[in-house]
Amino acid sequence: KTIPASDLKTYAGGGKILQVVQQNVTTNFSQAQTSGAGNWTTLNNFSQAITPTASDSTILVMVNLSCVSGSNNGIAFKSVRGGSTDIQDAADSSNRLGANARTRKNSDNNHNFATVNWSVLDSPATTSSTTYTIQFLCETNGTVYINRTVSLTDTAEAHGAITNSTTWLLEIG
Repeated sequence: KTIPASDLKTYAGGGKILQVVQQNVTTNFSQAQTSGAGNWTTLNNFSQAITPTASDSTILVMVNLSCVSGSNNGIAFKSVRGGSTDIQDAADSSNRLGANARTRKNSDNNHNFATVNWSVLDSPATTSSTTYTIQFLCETNGTVYINRTVSLTDTAEAHGAITNSTTWLLEIG
C-alpha cells in the first residue's frame, strides 16, 4: 500500500523522521562581520529550505561548522528561521548575547581551527517552504574563516588541511 506523505504521521505515529535535507559546503572562504557591536551577520553559503508536510511538525536543525576567527577574536553562532527568528538560542542576559555555539579566541592563525556543532529544535507551524540560515558575531568586528585556516597555508601538514561543513534539517512528525 502506498501512503501519501500527508498521511505519514497518521499511519506511522508521532516522533518519526519524515524527511531529511542536507547541505554540504566544501567551499573555503572568509567573511567580514557587519560593523557595529552586537550586529549579527548572515553567513554566506549557508541557506537551506525545507517544506514541512504538517503544520505541527518539528524541525531538527543540526550544524557541523569548520571555522576559525581572525587573530585574538572569538565567534558566536546561531541558527535563524526566515531571516529574523532566532531558533532556541540561549536568552540574552545583561550585556551578554544568546547564541547556539561559540569558539574560543584565536591566538594563532594557522593552528587554532575549530569544528563547532549544535542542534536545535524548531516548530515553524507551517507547511510552506521554510528557510534556515546561520548568523555569526565576532568579538571585535572581525572576520570568520570557513573550512580553512586564516592564512590558508599551502602545506601537506595537518594544519594546512581544508575541510567541509554540513547542515541538516530533519522534519519530525
